[in-house]
Amino acid sequence: FDNPWENENGELIEDYEPPSHPTPPNSKWIEFEIGSEIRVRRLTYITISGQYYESTLQNSSSDFTIGLRFWSYFKLLNL
Repeated sequence: FDNPWENENGELIEDYEPPSHPTPPNSKWIEFEIGSEIRVRRLTYITISGQYYESTLQNSSSDFTIGLRFWSYFKLLNL
């Protein structure tokens, strides 16, 4: 275990400053998604969605995407 605020004799270093965190904490973080699912056939669906993302660190970033998904169930066993 290392005590960077003490010297070799166990005495406190008066001018010691702890290292700063590599990045400042988030001041804002927003994620939002909304979508709609459309049933095409009995076990087949299409999902249309929009996602929004925004965060603020040292630099702000935001992103908006639209997604289209196609998916289906496979009935392998009849239980």
